[in-house]
Amino acid sequence: MGDLKYLFFGAGVLGSVYAAKLHEAGVDVTVVARDKRFADIKEHGIVLEQFKTVNDVCCNNFAPV
Repeated sequence: MGDLKYLFFGAGVLGSVYAAKLHEAGVDVTVVARDKRFADIKEHGIVLEQFKTVNDVCCNNFAPV
């Protein structure tokens, strides 16, 4: 069986966190977002801010579907 790919319907808090953490671990992840959230992710990526650090864990390789 090949590598698993994950699809998250929704780029809210939980979908974004899980997608970012899996992406950081090297997993192929796709996130479905709409409207303003899609524009924000396309411009900035998914950014997780952690205590005393800011980690930009996802790149801006999003495209409309």
